[in-house]
Amino acid sequence: MWVAQPGGYRLSAEQAAVLPIIKKRLEDWQFGTESQPTTIGGVTGHDDVAGLAAMDWPKTPPAIQQFYGALIIQAWTVFESHSEDLWEAALNSHPTTLAVLGSDTRLSVNDLSIHNFAVHDKLGTILKNKKPVSFRTLEKIQETYDLAFSENGVDISKILHADDLRYAAAVRNLIIHRRGIVDDDFHKQTGGIKDVPMIDEGKPFPVTGALCARLADACRHAAIKLSLVVHAWIDGHPEKGRPVA
Repeated sequence: MWVAQPGGYRLSAEQAAVLPIIKKRLEDWQFGTESQPTTIGGVTGHDDVAGLAAMDWPKTPPAIQQFYGALIIQAWTVFESHSEDLWEAALNSHPTTLAVLGSDTRLSVNDLSIHNFAVHDKLGTILKNKKPVSFRTLEKIQETYDLAFSENGVDISKILHADDLRYAAAVRNLIIHRRGIVDDDFHKQTGGIKDVPMIDEGKPFPVTGALCARLADACRHAAIKLSLVVHAWIDGHPEKGRPVA
């Protein structure tokens, strides 16, 4: 039973002793070493506790790794799409400084005519399709934001160069382009990042539940922080905004 104490409750000694047993049973269930017959086989296609854990043991570890890998890919895709939409909205809102991307970026008459020559709030939409702007890799996202936020953009750069975001991008690329097999590019992309397993080239990279949580959270946190910092930049530079009619 729960034991009352100042500020709340704590587990009794008996309950605390049971926790490691519960943890072990859950792990055994998750990885398929222990099955629990149920009546939900018609839903899952198996007669054991749902899905991955109910599969035959040789198939379970790779299936679980594929599931974790899919979550990392999805988390990265959300961050990538968010970074593009946020950049576009920021330039549409503050074109005076942010839309000055360098001498290689030019607008054509067609760019202007598509928007009936009213482009004061459309420059982000136009420029996101122009070279050198790109959001398809972390390096390109970093470069694209650096081009726009060259003025007082240190905090933005820190978010986009954070170790765990780099790690997420590297693992995502490894899964998609190398089927999870470690290569020299992966070693270069993860150089200096803490707790990256040392896996030889040509060997599969282990994608665990803990790593999945770490990298998915890194993508989510980066998206949130980037939104807040870009908003703060815009608030701090009202003189750079588009003119009010």
